[in-house]
Amino acid sequence: VRFSTETLSGLEFQDSLGHIFNLTASQQYHVYQTIYWLNSDRFYWVSFDPVNVAEGLFAIANIFSFSRICFLLPAIQHLGPLQISLGRMMSDIGKFIIIFLIIFSGFMFGLNNLFWYYSKTVRGRVEIVEHNPGGTELPAETFFGTMGGTFKTVFWSLFGLSEKDGVSLGNYDNRFTELIGYLIYGTFNIASVIVLLNMLIAMMSKSYETIEEHADVEWKFAR
Repeated sequence: VRFSTETLSGLEFQDSLGHIFNLTASQQYHVYQTIYWLNSDRFYWVSFDPVNVAEGLFAIANIFSFSRICFLLPAIQHLGPLQISLGRMMSDIGKFIIIFLIIFSGFMFGLNNLFWYYSKTVRGRVEIVEHNPGGTELPAETFFGTMGGTFKTVFWSLFGLSEKDGVSLGNYDNRFTELIGYLIYGTFNIASVIVLLNMLIAMMSKSYETIEEHADVEWKFAR
């Protein structure tokens, strides 16, 4: 950065800026690099800037690096049988995830198809007069107007972090759509949180008890 600052203040560089279109490709790239690295404010960086990508990959690598500690657990008497039991339970978890993804995807696409019209981009193309003046809150647009917003809303509702009035249409007098939205959203919370998650807990408990009976023997052979 210090070198770029010194370069930027030089007369030769200033002259290059005034005749940038007459420079070669390599010279133009040098000008771009000099100005780019002076800007450390990430608000102006592109999304896939090499620094952003490197930090994201490094964060994932940290997780895998610490996960390698699990390879040492079979040597420990108190943790080895537990790791073997968890490994045997992964097949049950995989079966549950398949069923859960089918139900999750169905409700997610259903809610998005119900409220797709109320996203700002769609309404802006078809509304003759703006029906939501002053940018008043329209929860259905925020939580279910886009596929990304719908995914986040449905996903976090599994952990009790959802907004119960997320299907409200504000100034729109469309009570039928709101009613269907409440029914679908409520049904999802009942089916996923109350039924499926509790079924997963019960299934894992039963599998763990079955596997735990032979875990110590399997651990001794695994060593």
